[in-house]
Amino acid sequence: MITRASIVTASLLLACGGGQPAGSSTTVASASSSTGATGGEASTANDGSGEPSSTGAVTSTDDSTGATTRPDGWSWRFEDGELGTAVPTAPDAIVDDSGNALHGTATGELRYVAGLHPDARAIAFGGDGGYLALEPAAAAADLDDGEPMQLALTFRTDHHGRDGLEGAGTLVARGGIDGDGPWWIGIVDGHLRARVGEGAAAVEAEGAREVADGVWHRAVVGIDRDTGELVIGLDGTDVLRAPAGLGAVVGDASVRVGLDTAGAAPWIGELDEIAFTRETPWPGVAGPHRDHTTVFETNTIPAPGGGHYFAARIPAVVVTPSGRLLAFAEGRVHNTCDIGNIDIVLAHSDDGGATWSDAETIVDPGAARVANPVPVVDAITGRVVLITMTQQLGAGCSPEASNCSCEGTGAAIIEARFSDDDGESWGEPLDITDSVIDPAGNSTLIGPSHGIQLRDGALLVPAMHRRTGDGKRGGHLLRSDDSGQSWSIFASETQSPVNVNESTAAELADGRVLVNTRHQLGAPDVTPSEVAAGLRGIATVGDDGSWLTDPPYQRVPVLRGPVVHGTVLAWPGSSRPGDARRLFFSLPAGEHGSNQGRRHDLRVWVSHDDGETWVDGVRVDGMWAAYSDLVAIDESHLGVLYEAGADANGFYRRVEFLRAAVHTLDEPTLAAWSFEGVADGAIDDVDDRGPLGLTLAATGDVVAVRGRDSTTAARFDGDARLCRSESSLHSALDLGARDGFAIEVVFRTEAHGSGGATAAGTLISKTRTGTEPAWWLRIEDGHVRFLATACNAATINCGVLDGECDALPSCDNVGLTATTAVSDGAWHRVVLVRDVANEAMRMQVDDEVVDAAWPAEGVVKNDEPVCLGAFADGARGFDGDLDLVRIRSRE
Repeated sequence: MITRASIVTASLLLACGGGQPAGSSTTVASASSSTGATGGEASTANDGSGEPSSTGAVTSTDDSTGATTRPDGWSWRFEDGELGTAVPTAPDAIVDDSGNALHGTATGELRYVAGLHPDARAIAFGGDGGYLALEPAAAAADLDDGEPMQLALTFRTDHHGRDGLEGAGTLVARGGIDGDGPWWIGIVDGHLRARVGEGAAAVEAEGAREVADGVWHRAVVGIDRDTGELVIGLDGTDVLRAPAGLGAVVGDASVRVGLDTAGAAPWIGELDEIAFTRETPWPGVAGPHRDHTTVFETNTIPAPGGGHYFAARIPAVVVTPSGRLLAFAEGRVHNTCDIGNIDIVLAHSDDGGATWSDAETIVDPGAARVANPVPVVDAITGRVVLITMTQQLGAGCSPEASNCSCEGTGAAIIEARFSDDDGESWGEPLDITDSVIDPAGNSTLIGPSHGIQLRDGALLVPAMHRRTGDGKRGGHLLRSDDSGQSWSIFASETQSPVNVNESTAAELADGRVLVNTRHQLGAPDVTPSEVAAGLRGIATVGDDGSWLTDPPYQRVPVLRGPVVHGTVLAWPGSSRPGDARRLFFSLPAGEHGSNQGRRHDLRVWVSHDDGETWVDGVRVDGMWAAYSDLVAIDESHLGVLYEAGADANGFYRRVEFLRAAVHTLDEPTLAAWSFEGVADGAIDDVDDRGPLGLTLAATGDVVAVRGRDSTTAARFDGDARLCRSESSLHSALDLGARDGFAIEVVFRTEAHGSGGATAAGTLISKTRTGTEPAWWLRIEDGHVRFLATACNAATINCGVLDGECDALPSCDNVGLTATTAVSDGAWHRVVLVRDVANEAMRMQVDDEVVDAAWPAEGVVKNDEPVCLGAFADGARGFDGDLDLVRIRSRE
């Protein structure tokens, strides 16, 4: 038998220097780390197709006799499965989409469920002996001496969190959990464990990150023959390498998924996809799942002539070929106004955005305005080109004025500056005005945010102009074929109904260019019909400069948010399994409040089909946020540089940088509290396994106890609760008028069977007694009940500034009550879904489903913390156990 003490576990080394994760008590073997944007021990090269070339080639391999050729591998995805139906058990019904015809066969009661992506399918395993098998082609997973292996899988579970091997679950195996057979991969005590080899030659390793958390994970397990290591990668950021002096890995055992070959260690959870290849594993680049740093902050950046800049605005960020990040912004000397004494400031990071240099002024036109920094990197030469626009101030404008009455004089001068040393120094400006002003217009505006380099080496910068005569807005693109030394107009239009304003661009897989623009409207013109039509415009341009739709720009309602700048980025994908090419788009999604207050709830949308469709945006900051820019830091991390920091003294207080594992931007989980890894006994606090890190602190006696099937639960005594800190706004789990969500809770109780509202027990809430707006889910008279109070906050900054939610007009309640009796001491699962598209909500308690209407109007936002086990003031205390609480931004 295998004991936990015998496991070799490598700690995660973060890009900021690493260290052993809290709670890891096993021996550190080795780990990869990265401080550069090219990442770790493998890099992504572009072969000119727009897709990265793989670091490990997949080749057919003769077996030891040389008589036959084994298939290179196999890949099972489940996209043809019908949601909610049983997986067919006919032979070879699980189709191998690698083309090698290594199909799988299902045994037992398995069913199709929703996968990681909205339209993806996964298979749910119930722990009752159901499994998938690749039989009898055992040799299809054999490895000769010197052959590498990579096994990639996407899974989710909220089980297998404790009890060692007795509570373990098999993901995929050729052999048994007890050490028989070539290899076994599964979850033990909440961690991903892998064994390769048998007997004395066996090598085992275990990941440090907890994965029995109810969140989707992408894992890579493999053998790197070049380094002689067993490799485990989780979500592209947790990288473990353990010495593995292995020879051939062969055996007679077949491949099983969900159960070991001895019929032990059944899996409880969902599997989205699995693939086996004979290639060197690429686990990703070690680093954080998410973290924030402040790059620019109000009144801290020295300004020329003394004092400090009042504000930094209009951020832009790029990464150079050396991996250095360059963050640019406007340094506004006296106020936050768009016209005034404005310079350009720069900070850099050499550790992937973990830390930043002090900001410095790189463009200072004196008492004038220099605006809209647009950096673009020439990856061929390493040159950084910075495009800006400069405008002199009007004669009546005092640079010291504290209001926004200044106006510019005349047309702006468009200039290019160059750095050939990663932003350390900049040459003299080059005036390119005459070549980039559209003849059809009498004014122009560039960017802002990063420009792009096309696959043919050309540099491209979006711009807009106003047509001479009627002032109609149009879009055009600026192009340089000589590393920024000269520029021309590549495409131009003035026929769209979209009021083109600030724009960004991305090159698509087929060479077309997608342009995303702000649809400009004054505040009085942002009517409900305009909002419904969408306040973004998208156009596509061919490689010959032609506009490919008529009219060129189309409104895009799915990218919802206020009239504000947003940024699109083409993520090229990488050699890491599951990391496909896609587009990202960042924009605040707020739709209520003052003109500035609507700029809140920063989200990142994802498109897996080059902008044809977009997945609902993943929330990255629920508080105030405005302009943003995106950058690919390395093969595993996306960076978001954005304006943040509203408080009672005003908006635009700082510019933040978010590092996010790309995988987390596909995962719809907002918060997940599974209690795994918490020792039995008193609970002080509980970590959130979701991306926002919403740690809950205990008030009263909350105790960790045994839960369902080798899990840990939190026990509440009716006078205890777990809540977020009271020290800040609590916008992460607030709901706008058009926000969908799903709340899932696994619980048991023998209480709250009668007594009405006063004797009810709260499962989860965001309220205190008498709060409006608010929402809660609780047990009342032995049944599960949900209630939300949505209020009209059209022009009120509720959830953006503290105290603004206290007196909202026109509130309405929506709610549901199930009929299933739950105060019976048994485990129950409730899932509450808000379906915005159909203006409805649905609640499922075990096998019962009830639904009701929920109009897409009003907000459910307040200044209260989210709490488990009670309201924020301790009212409606729950007496029972919670095993899992999970909140997602979609079902």
